[in-house]
Amino acid sequence: QSAAKNFALDGTRQNRKNLPHQNTRDKSSIDRQSSFESGGSVNCTTGLLHLANKFRSIAGTCIRCLRIETMLHVMYAFQTITEISEKAHNFEKNIASMSPKLTSMDDALLSYLPVHRREYVFAAIPGFCGKVAMKLLPEIHQIGTSDVSLICRSFAAVQPALGGLGCTLSSHTKKGMSQVSGSQPIDKAIKYFSYLLASIETVKDARQRDKNTTFTAAEWDTLVAVSYTHLRAHETSLHL
Repeated sequence: QSAAKNFALDGTRQNRKNLPHQNTRDKSSIDRQSSFESGGSVNCTTGLLHLANKFRSIAGTCIRCLRIETMLHVMYAFQTITEISEKAHNFEKNIASMSPKLTSMDDALLSYLPVHRREYVFAAIPGFCGKVAMKLLPEIHQIGTSDVSLICRSFAAVQPALGGLGCTLSSHTKKGMSQVSGSQPIDKAIKYFSYLLASIETVKDARQRDKNTTFTAAEWDTLVAVSYTHLRAHETSLHL
């Protein structure tokens, strides 16, 4: 009995000695679990941020592609300006069909893109139209006074629709509306081509007053060269 009693006491003492070690092991396992959970949360957050940045980059690429697509529509519409004397009907038809296409694209994106995104896609279209037409002026094979009048009329016809691109209104409200920001580039192009119908003295005086603020020196030189080559071939070289 004495031996059994001593054995029991020794077992109790041994269990008591093991208790702190057991508590230590439990605590370390809890710490490891907490560390794992916090690390998992950090990894999850980092993964979501990476996906968000990747999605933002893809969205930016899509917006730039839309902007390029609208510019391609403009370039396609103006490609026949170089042969306007032979294909005046095609030029007028292309310009007339350009505005409805761009307006339909704008209306389709109205519910999906915020205002600043749509402005980025469409707001540059009026200025781009003018730049394309002015850049293509030296490439025109032959141009007469009636062709110049057709170009100016075509610009004036599409001006209201192009001026309304990128705003928050629907196509029904945009009809007949011309924003100031959208009108100015079109007015610049109309003014540029109108100088082809003016006298050479008027063009020279306008260039001196302008001092290359509205049009660059190269644009003025092109204007004078085309004017003499196509519209004033009968005038003497004294004016040059």
